[in-house]
Amino acid sequence: MTKDYYKVLQVAPDAEAEVIQAVYRRLARKYHPDTGGDKASAEKMKLVNEAYAVLSDPASRAKYDRERGPSGERSVARASKTLVWQDDLHTKASGWPPPSKDEDCELDRRGGFLTIGVTRPNWMSVHDAPPKLSSFEAKVRAQIPRTNGPEAECGLVFCKNNAGHLKFSLRRNGYYSLSVHSGARERRLLEFQFSDLFNADNEPNVLMVKVVGSRIKIGVNGHLLASVEVGSVREGRVGLFVASSAADQFANAKFRDFTIYAIEGHK
Repeated sequence: MTKDYYKVLQVAPDAEAEVIQAVYRRLARKYHPDTGGDKASAEKMKLVNEAYAVLSDPASRAKYDRERGPSGERSVARASKTLVWQDDLHTKASGWPPPSKDEDCELDRRGGFLTIGVTRPNWMSVHDAPPKLSSFEAKVRAQIPRTNGPEAECGLVFCKNNAGHLKFSLRRNGYYSLSVHSGARERRLLEFQFSDLFNADNEPNVLMVKVVGSRIKIGVNGHLLASVEVGSVREGRVGLFVASSAADQFANAKFRDFTIYAIEGHK
């Protein structure tokens, strides 16, 4: 029986090469002999290395996917993704996002990132990209500096339209949530909960939202955090946000490499 190297590395079968590399590095630190120091960790590290050797090489990975059989092939082939938005966020070539009309919002490009900041308590600044989609996958690299309070938030807003929006939030303290917003009303699909899959303080995390039909998936650094079925999802825009808590005088976060794929078919 073929070993499931995707499960070994805890990534999806369609995970990008950079995600596989990032997850491998995290697992390598976790199971390194200097960290684990026991036989079980050594065996796990051996298997992780074996999986990475196959999945990090395009030719070896393609051969492995064929050998996995129909179930492995379907997981990649059933959905068709088309890139509809891409911005590295640290150059001004695209002109996005435009200057904010909110006097309590600050935008700055330096150090290879777009920094979005708010300068008052209990405030949120949202910047959505032009494409309107109902089925899509969006990713962004996000970082909350340690100068923020523990409940400062950043993340992805999606399906944003006149009726409201959904929001995947990450706090600096490693807690995340998923919520629906309509006017001043908020309904939590997932209450704030902690995950050690997020990188430590002041390090970037790759946030992911995927919506197909009525199912929403959220993930971080190549790992699936949650899969939630909702009644219906309306077409709308995807964007980035930063929010301060009632106890914060300010909040800011750094973003780069924002991509959005339209999805056709089912997965």
